[in-house]
Amino acid sequence: MNASRISFFCIVALALLAGCDDGLKKQEVGTLSWTPQRFEYPKIQIGSSADDTVVLENIGAGMVKLANWRVTGASAGDFDLYWYRGTDPSVEQSFGIVDGQDFFNTIDLESGGVITLVLNYHPSADETAPGAIEFETNDAENRTVRIPIETLASGAEIRCTPSDVDFERVQAGSTKTKSVTCQNTGSAVAIVSDVQLQPADGDFHLTIGGVDPAEDPSVLNDLDGDGQPGLAPNGRFTFDVEYAPTVDGPDSGEVRIFSNARVEQVVVSLKANGASPCINVNPESLDFGPALVGRPNPRAVTIESCGGEPLTILDIKIVDETGTFALDENTVPALPANLPGYDPNDPQQPAPPSRSITVNFSPTDEVAYGAKLLIKGNDPQYRAADNEDFDYIEVPLLGRGTINECPTAAVAQAEFDVLPLDIVTLDGGASTDADGPDGRPVTYTWTVVSRPPGSTAQPVERFFNPARPADGGPADRTDTPTAFFFVDLVGEYH
Repeated sequence: MNASRISFFCIVALALLAGCDDGLKKQEVGTLSWTPQRFEYPKIQIGSSADDTVVLENIGAGMVKLANWRVTGASAGDFDLYWYRGTDPSVEQSFGIVDGQDFFNTIDLESGGVITLVLNYHPSADETAPGAIEFETNDAENRTVRIPIETLASGAEIRCTPSDVDFERVQAGSTKTKSVTCQNTGSAVAIVSDVQLQPADGDFHLTIGGVDPAEDPSVLNDLDGDGQPGLAPNGRFTFDVEYAPTVDGPDSGEVRIFSNARVEQVVVSLKANGASPCINVNPESLDFGPALVGRPNPRAVTIESCGGEPLTILDIKIVDETGTFALDENTVPALPANLPGYDPNDPQQPAPPSRSITVNFSPTDEVAYGAKLLIKGNDPQYRAADNEDFDYIEVPLLGRGTINECPTAAVAQAEFDVLPLDIVTLDGGASTDADGPDGRPVTYTWTVVSRPPGSTAQPVERFFNPARPADGGPADRTDTPTAFFFVDLVGEYH
């Protein structure tokens, strides 16, 4: 083959590549992350063993392939590696590295997928050299992944479970208590010098065996109750955190444990009333009062979404043996129904998202009636005892049937202490009439029944000239609840 033919072939090849370039597609490759960044073990006696875990997650858009697993730099035979998909330890585990032997199988981790590595350490000698678990991936940023293995020197090591405590939603005025257990996983006694709650003046309250360590630090002297100072190896203690919010809203805090352990400060985070579904029902009880027999009397109930996550309304029903209370089906949404989450700091949400439903009360006799409106949502505050469902919120329904009910007069202010020439506003807007339109009286009449001698003032709808109230005004209209009265002389008026 001569040089000219070689050049021609290269040109043709380039042309073919150029012509097909539009058909090439880039294959997405995943991105691997893992936490924690190392396997750690306390000092372990020969013949004993311990497990530690690292969670791998594919946070990219494509598939990550994991292959060629091995133990490097350590006594390989002291380690066995197992793995399972997800983070649930009850899931069946698969074998990886056994007795230090390399594992060549490929594990596919899809986008968003998670696997948990379990590394069992069973030392064959008093000291094991530091090492690592290594494997290859198709992640361009992590071609070779190296997860260090660290065996701690003789010393104390305090670990607390759980390290993050979430109280979920707790209503203002209510309380919830959660417990945390801390263990010395090291080989030396841990001397705990202080256990602090931050902030100290918030809605969280810390106790150890019912004692607040801030008030009585002596509770820290023998935390495991073995009669010796400090927390012995494998010893443990439990502290309780009570959350008692005085107002609704998110809360957070920390419990800090100070000791002579390798990590001198262990932090347990606390949070409550974070982003979760929340339901409010208004009013808490619905009293129809006296209602006319044979006529439906409607009242509204409002369901609010008060949390950072969307609320799902699961069920709405009435429990009524008499059949006098009923839902207006035209106001009940198709269930389950969703309401958006609520952020009080969002100017686009001036009020919590809500849904109103109507309850009709239709008495048949002149007697008192009672029933219950039941509403169920996915608010964790109302999670059922079996932890699989949610409890109903109960709204008592009350009412009384009546054939005719006289209006009940009620005024905004019953007594006035004024000076002569003052103007008094008379307001009967709070008056009710059970069988009137919308429960309101048909007419309002203001009458002066006693006055000082010589007084001629009368209630008026308005004054002809507000600057000269003594000139009077048009007679008070009976279809409005308000009137004005000019005090023309000193004395008492009724």
